[in-house]
Amino acid sequence: MESVTEKSETVERDPIFGLEENGSLLYRTGGVLNEVIRERAHQIEKWNQNGPRRLPGAVWHLILSEEVGEVAEALLQDRVADARAELIQVAAVAVATIQAIDDGRLR
Repeated sequence: MESVTEKSETVERDPIFGLEENGSLLYRTGGVLNEVIRERAHQIEKWNQNGPRRLPGAVWHLILSEEVGEVAEALLQDRVADARAELIQVAAVAVATIQAIDDGRLR
């Protein structure tokens, strides 16, 4: 963290996001990312019982698209809480896809 003086007030800034350390946006971002991590752990427990899966890129695309479709459906039906939950799943599937790429499991 770097200290920045603004109007005779020193504020700690996050070097990546540039947001105040105890500012509500950064705090909420961390909370949301923790939800994504928990969802990713749930996915690993549910789908990777025999080790990480090797899937073609098209399958990852289908999985992610299906989750995005569920977000769209929830939003169209004004089910905001459901849309939020689905967005957490979208983010977790995106993380899973990135991990598959990084681990050489995308075929």
